Amino acid sequence: MQYQRSALKWVFPTLDLDTLGSSAYAMKFPERWFRRGFDVFGASYKCMYICVVGAGMFQCGSFEKL
Repeated sequence: MQYQRSALKWVFPTLDLDTLGSSAYAMKFPERWFRRGFDVFGASYKCMYICVVGAGMFQCGSFEKL
């Protein structure tokens, strides 16, 4: 019951997306292995922004369920 009230099922996907985005940015994932292939689309900071927005959507979903 406490698990449902605290909305922990929404916290873990948020944490996963934030970790995925920050690690992709820290490793410079696509740019390091494929030089000049991800200058406009698919750069690591854009992947990070997509993960952060997704995490924010999960966070908003948890507020709606409370």
